[in-house]
This record gives sequence, structure tokens and C-alpha cells, in this order.
Amino acid sequence: MKSLIKFAMLFALAVGLAFIPAVSNSQTLAPQAEKKVEVKQLDDATAVDTEMKNAKTLVLVDFTAAWCGPCQMLKPKIEALAQEFKGKVVFTKIEHTVAPGLITQYGIRAFPTVKMFEPGGKEVSQVVGNLSLIDLRKWIQGEVDKFDAAQKAAQPKPQKP
Repeated sequence: MKSLIKFAMLFALAVGLAFIPAVSNSQTLAPQAEKKVEVKQLDDATAVDTEMKNAKTLVLVDFTAAWCGPCQMLKPKIEALAQEFKGKVVFTKIEHTVAPGLITQYGIRAFPTVKMFEPGGKEVSQVVGNLSLIDLRKWIQGEVDKFDAAQKAAQPKPQKP
């Protein structure tokens, strides 16, 4: 009987640890800022259109589902990166159970899917799955760098007399 209880406790511990995302020292989350940046929930097409039209920066949309384990593991990474990229990227999410029509409209076939949009709503990139914090950060930074370079190139150059 004692060995059965011991086995059950070890099994519960092992199963519980399997659902905790691993974060190594080289993959730490961003420090908490004074004011936490919220990942904005978009519930309908009007909210999405408004967000895209009013954006002056890139817009990241996390297509997620409450029942999706990998989505739940990705959530704290997205929240931490929202702090880190404050002012450079607007972080939003669309929840499958809240807005299933938007999931279909954007052609989401797997969760989690994260898409990046330019101001105005043009999709520029996407990733699918529970990426590591490092890979997610690299992807976002790459998109920010491309956007910044395009913005700089679009600025009028001063005329030489």
C-alpha cells in the first residue's frame, strides 16, 4: 500500500511538472515594468479593424484557445514580450471561444498561431506553435527591424543645395 501511495505521489509530481514551461537562465522573462502592458483582447471584426487602422506600429495578434495547452504555455512569454517591446509593437489576442468567426476569417488552422501585421492590417509574418522565449523574441525583433528600416527608407531625404 505504501509503495502504491509513493508511486501515485511521484506520478502526480511528474505529470504536474510536465505542464510547467521550462525557462532556463539564458531564457529569462523580461523584468516587470512599473506599469504592466496588457495584451488587448479583440472580440469582433470591428475591434480588429479599429486596432489595425489606429496602429502606428506593428500589431501582433496571438490566436489562442482556452483549451489549448501550448497556448497557455505561450501566454506568459507573450505578456513578458509585450513589456519588452512596449511602444514598438501592439500586442493583442483573439480567443477561439470568444470570436470563432475571426479565427476562420484569418485562416487559423492550428493553435497557437501568432501573426504580425503592419499598420493598416497587412499581414507580414506568422509563427505557429509554442516557440521558446528566445525564438519568439528573435522573430519579433526581426519584424521590428524590417518595419523600422522600411519606415526610414520611406522618409524623404533632404535635398542638397
